[in-house]
Amino acid sequence: MNITISNFPHRFFDPENVICGLSFTVPFSRYYVKAKQILSKYFYNKSVVNQYVLCPLYGKKQVDKFIPSDVQIGVTGKAKTTEPIKMSVNRELGEELGIIVPYEKIVENILSDVNNPSLFLIHATNTILASNYNEKNSISWSGEDDHDRKIGVCIIGTKEEVTKILTSENFGYRYKNHEEDIIGVIAIPLSIALRQTGIA
Repeated sequence: MNITISNFPHRFFDPENVICGLSFTVPFSRYYVKAKQILSKYFYNKSVVNQYVLCPLYGKKQVDKFIPSDVQIGVTGKAKTTEPIKMSVNRELGEELGIIVPYEKIVENILSDVNNPSLFLIHATNTILASNYNEKNSISWSGEDDHDRKIGVCIIGTKEEVTKILTSENFGYRYKNHEEDIIGVIAIPLSIALRQTGIA
């Protein structure tokens, strides 16, 4: 399935370095196992009218600018070996979406191994924009990837709630990481996300 970017709320981190016309379409990434686990638990056979999920928008470098290449449903990543799981949630969100969540708002949704909570469903109204201050004071970059602690996070909200995040004048800062090909954030209707992941 391909989607037309301009049909949905979105924001580029550095719009001057992105080439994207009004009719530009991109496919979904095939990496959505964690998102499918989260969405199937909470939204199977439930109404998802006016519900959206925030997704990282990837791009490919073409000469000196990026062109959008695909959309990943939700946020995925690995905790660091020395990192508490809630810190890894915010590091991944800060890297991929430019937002974080106060620790007390992070609810662990344990779907399988009770000793390894790894799937998180968080409402958009519980998020705040990432900042240089939070990155320096709340995130640890030490440790290797812990391949036994893979996490998945879905940030959901109404169209109005996710649009408020994307249109904030302070939106645009994201945590440094190796994924330089993330060029923006797009809000996809949950109905489309459910179809793409095979749930609906």
